[in-house]
Amino acid sequence: MKRTILEFAMHSRPLDWQKAADQWKAGPGFDHFPAVDNRPTMDEAISELDATIQGLTRLRGYLDARYGHGCGDQGHTDAVKEANRLTTKVRKALGYTYPKCEVSF
Repeated sequence: MKRTILEFAMHSRPLDWQKAADQWKAGPGFDHFPAVDNRPTMDEAISELDATIQGLTRLRGYLDARYGHGCGDQGHTDAVKEANRLTTKVRKALGYTYPKCEVSF
């Protein structure tokens, strides 16, 4: 069964990553990439994963502040601040020059 890059990342073993990266390096003329449908370029795959990581981090921070164990519901405003704080840490870890990318909602 073929999967999206996100599904591949979530359900593959690190052991499979070398083969996947080697096949990506083979370029667009390399037709056999069984793990992923509509194989994106490496840059597209990295961008998709970065966006997904940031979105999930933001959601995790928000939900933890609203419904996490121990502190009770901290309210919407504090939950957004926590989501932004966590996302800034993740963006810094991913190497973004401007890791602070706050949202308000």
